[in-house]
Amino acid sequence: EETVRYAARQYSNLKCSTQLNVQHIDWRDYRTDLLPSVDVVVGSDIVFARELHLPLSRILLHLLKENSCHAYIACTRRQEEGVVKSFVQIARKEGLSAKIIYDRTYSPNDGIISNYEGLHPVKVFKMELLREDCNETDAEVYF
Repeated sequence: EETVRYAARQYSNLKCSTQLNVQHIDWRDYRTDLLPSVDVVVGSDIVFARELHLPLSRILLHLLKENSCHAYIACTRRQEEGVVKSFVQIARKEGLSAKIIYDRTYSPNDGIISNYEGLHPVKVFKMELLREDCNETDAEVYF
């Protein structure tokens, strides 16, 4: 929660035509009537704990249904293999599709990463409501 407050203070002086609101939400314990109206959901490094996959999938499903929007979730491969695949499988069971829209491994030559982040693959998933006629499989390679 302090990170969200810090980001809000740091970027409050930006002048742009797009309004950005950042909100801390505990997706393990929330009230649907208090969730904000959104145009898009963006998350980064939020699928690292398997025990949070189901509650995260459920809140994403609710936000996408209520707002007719998409979610973009950025994932970096960490130590444990299969965590991202597990999240995608649970999200699919809950009624969400996940399509990789960005897939890259950064190196120190890119100049945008810390020394401990080098050579970790990054994937960005576009999450949408699963269409009934969709026959998605686990054929895509996740980490």
